Amino acid sequence: MEDVLARMKAEKRIRVINSALKEFGANSFEKASTNTIVKDAGISKGLLYHYFESKDALYEYLLIFTMERMGNAILEGIDWEDGDLINRMHTAIRIKLEILEQYPYLMDFGKTMYDGKTMEEIKALVEQHIPDLYNKMYSYNIDYSLFKENLDVKRVITMIQLFLDGFSEKIASSYKNMTTTAELRKEFDELMIYLEMYKEAFYKKE
Repeated sequence: MEDVLARMKAEKRIRVINSALKEFGANSFEKASTNTIVKDAGISKGLLYHYFESKDALYEYLLIFTMERMGNAILEGIDWEDGDLINRMHTAIRIKLEILEQYPYLMDFGKTMYDGKTMEEIKALVEQHIPDLYNKMYSYNIDYSLFKENLDVKRVITMIQLFLDGFSEKIASSYKNMTTTAELRKEFDELMIYLEMYKEAFYKKE
């Protein structure tokens, strides 16, 4: 997606996006008010409509921004030359939390964005905008030598993948009841513990 806000000063751009995420996250699309968005962002309504021809266009921008901001940050933030799968998962989780701290209302918007969708539907949605990200996470340049001898590493990776899908489904199902990023961080901290357990069980001792 071409970022229509790219030429806006970074501080103002973040303020506009957060204000829009906050308003759409707190209300249905119909009830969300562009007047509230511009007031909260400290910009004129004319400026908002200079960038977006309608409320629909702004909402569509947020949908794509949410997926691409997270996906591209992971693509750019992971060291793909490091073949340690568990390290890769740790990095992805850290990146997600950093983005949520920069855009705290992304969590509220995500509740409406993903409401009622299964994990498979969410992955398919992300795949439309960040092709092959999911597959690359689990297959690109994985260092099989890190795993213990006599393991079927491909099956082990599939098992980890299925677990992470299941854990993500669990987070998604409880997401709508979360009110702070601290609650989400707690879930991710729990996930980190499981990842370390997998490392202990399947990796060679250092």
